[in-house]
Amino acid sequence: MVHDSAASTLVCWEEWTDETSDIDDALRWGTYHSGHYFGIRSRTSPFHVSAGLLWSTSQEPKLRHECLESDRLEQYGWLEHDGRTFGSQAIRDQHNNLLLDTTFLKPPTSPTTFATRSWAARVAVTPLRADAALPDTASLFFYLDLGCEDDSLTHACRRDTQQVQLTFSPSIVNDLTLHLLYDEAPDEVLPTTPVVVMDGMLPSFHSAFQAKFQAAFPHISPEFEPLGQAALSNLIGGIGYFYGRYACWSSLAEARVPAEFITQFPTHANPPSLLLAVEKLLPHLPQSAVLHRWWPQLRKWFAWYQRTQAGEEPHTFRAILAKVALAVGDTVEARTFSELSQAYLDTMNRLHWDPATSLYYDYGLHSDDGLFEDHLERLQFVRRVGYVSFFPLFLQILPLNSPKLAPLGTLVANELLSLHGLMSLSPRDLYFERPNAPGDAPYWRGPIWMNINYLALGSFQYYATHASDKSVREQYQSLYDTLRDRVVAAISHEYKATGYLYEQYNPHTGRGQRCHPFSGWTALVVNILAETY
Repeated sequence: MVHDSAASTLVCWEEWTDETSDIDDALRWGTYHSGHYFGIRSRTSPFHVSAGLLWSTSQEPKLRHECLESDRLEQYGWLEHDGRTFGSQAIRDQHNNLLLDTTFLKPPTSPTTFATRSWAARVAVTPLRADAALPDTASLFFYLDLGCEDDSLTHACRRDTQQVQLTFSPSIVNDLTLHLLYDEAPDEVLPTTPVVVMDGMLPSFHSAFQAKFQAAFPHISPEFEPLGQAALSNLIGGIGYFYGRYACWSSLAEARVPAEFITQFPTHANPPSLLLAVEKLLPHLPQSAVLHRWWPQLRKWFAWYQRTQAGEEPHTFRAILAKVALAVGDTVEARTFSELSQAYLDTMNRLHWDPATSLYYDYGLHSDDGLFEDHLERLQFVRRVGYVSFFPLFLQILPLNSPKLAPLGTLVANELLSLHGLMSLSPRDLYFERPNAPGDAPYWRGPIWMNINYLALGSFQYYATHASDKSVREQYQSLYDTLRDRVVAAISHEYKATGYLYEQYNPHTGRGQRCHPFSGWTALVVNILAETY
């Protein structure tokens, strides 16, 4: 048996610190507890309110709450999510024959506005398969947590909480629908019951999402719309809210990170890929206050890279800051960064281009056999043919008249192109599909990664359109068409078969592997479907 409950939950406080008052209030509440099957959180710090769903049955002695691959659910994930007012998800628990439909929404306050400090949640449970048995009992728990960053019941933030009310009327039914309505102030509670609010509004939220998606991505065919909508929705619905530095800085953040990766070293830097996002945003932020606010921080960041990542050779990494400088009207810095960019390109070609093989390689004191000997290795190319050999091409650094374009196009097709996308390492390479270490499966040694395939497709389209030589344009158009068809087929086939997007894909079979659902860069399939790079 299961219970049908209609509940109204009210919480208000007077003295909680809210360090996000300058943030769009429409984003104050959302599904920001993204590591849980259904988790809601206030975008406030250091104290917050969170809510979420737990469920269990008499058939299986396990309480499901946190998203775990070990649960091996048939499928879960957002099917629709607009990031602000609405999200709809299906959780397919085949172990207990339960289909849980969860919905998050913010009630409208007028035909064009929505509540910013109120939300509603709905959980509907039905049999996953009509011909399979249901557990004798199924229990759903919807909790409300006062996030004080402390387990003590005497913490000041709990004393500042003025009122918590919960009302519900359970009844025994065959299926279960749980409705909840949350509001920060008692006198703002909607006069209608939560059940009426939810059931009446769901069709309009669904229609609005469909219309907005089709307007944003008009070139995605109906065949691939469910895939595109799920990929985008899981990307947006997977956004979490944390505070502090970029490093793991709380027990919640640390829970998802292996211990050996938590310690950060100031001398170790990730590639400055943030600049790729900044470059894409530039056309949408002309002379904006946001861009002017970013500019000093980007310059400081660049200076840190110059100081901590410098090698023996000057000008050994690329910057996009010249474009940002022009956008904010800093012509002096724009000229400086333009000159640096050309210097980086010249140095890259001098150090990393191998005319004997027409490829880019790492360069330094390296050895293929990995043995330590009591003498210095000579400086040499590391002739590993993989993604790294084509990064200058994928990042569109090469000039449109570069003689390197034609040989690179030929080699990327011959060395990396499989039936399912570009592999991370050539099958001819000594290390192809070799373990990184005993018991550590190959990671970047063959599998197909969609973030790099996305960059490759963007560059192929760019050179197919703008390259100076006609034969090069035709070469890259053919590459683009072939790669796009294969990548879309691989992702689409696996999504239809398993209901998930994956961290990487097998170079031989196209099967998804490693982490899933993986809606980070694999959600770039939306851009690939829309041909927007």
